[in-house]
Amino acid sequence: MQELREALAKLKFKNISTYIQSGNVVFQSSEKNTTILQEKIQHVILKQFKFEVPVLVKKPFQIQNLLSAYPFLEVIKPNSFKHPQTTQIKELETLSCPNETFRLVEDYIYLYNSQGYGRAKCNTNFF
Repeated sequence: MQELREALAKLKFKNISTYIQSGNVVFQSSEKNTTILQEKIQHVILKQFKFEVPVLVKKPFQIQNLLSAYPFLEVIKPNSFKHPQTTQIKELETLSCPNETFRLVEDYIYLYNSQGYGRAKCNTNFF
């Protein structure tokens, strides 16, 4: 992730922060157009790491809306790209895994696993 932060710093991004090996990055940029940001990030990843990956950039208010709409707050106990085709969504909605539930809302997937994400079958790779 250090190399990814360094690559993004070359794009003049500021306050770059990554989360473990998830590929999630938080940064500040003077560029406000998310499509341009997505393309720049995809290009630098392809050029430097030789991976062609989809990139999704969300603005702070979109992240706040995402968190505010989290549909599983009532089940939490103390001690949290391309849009799929309609046929894919219908097929996905028929699947289930023990102790897990998920919901598709716009271009987000909310996932709750009562056993913890580390044991999730419906994880990032699954989706």
